[in-house]
Amino acid sequence: MAASKDQLDVGRMFVIGVGGVIFTYAVVVAIQGLYYARLDVERQEKVLDVPYTEAIEAKAKGAEHLSGFGWIDREAETVHIPIEDAKAAYLESLR
Repeated sequence: MAASKDQLDVGRMFVIGVGGVIFTYAVVVAIQGLYYARLDVERQEKVLDVPYTEAIEAKAKGAEHLSGFGWIDREAETVHIPIEDAKAAYLESLR
């Protein structure tokens, strides 16, 4: 039976409503996928690809300090010496 102009076609409204929900869901999932893909690219560029220059400089400075001679406090006449030399001097003082 065909619907007259005064009656609502419930079946057609249901199909349009379900189609709209499915379309909206697909758009939301696609946008979320694009967001997470771009988020991974940004994280890679900003966090993982940045060299740790401060850590590298601190490590180099520490290695230089441990392997060389120098003053810690000139007034107190405190110096630093390489660890191997300090071990040898300590063992020599025990003999």
